[in-house]
Amino acid sequence: MTRDERILFGLWGGGVTPYGYRIGPMGNLVAVPEEADVVRSIFEMRDGGCTFEQIAFALTDAGVQ
Repeated sequence: MTRDERILFGLWGGGVTPYGYRIGPMGNLVAVPEEADVVRSIFEMRDGGCTFEQIAFALTDAGVQ
């Protein structure tokens, strides 16, 4: 199956899997709850006015790589 066909069927098209997701048994993206919480907190910090540097420091302090 080509990349375009995979995408048309709702499957992951390839490349690096985004943070917060894993490839599921059917080839689709499945959210990883713990990582999804980190992604939500990043958006909340940014929405709250934090700079990217402040977010990076907060994630480092929390032990998130």
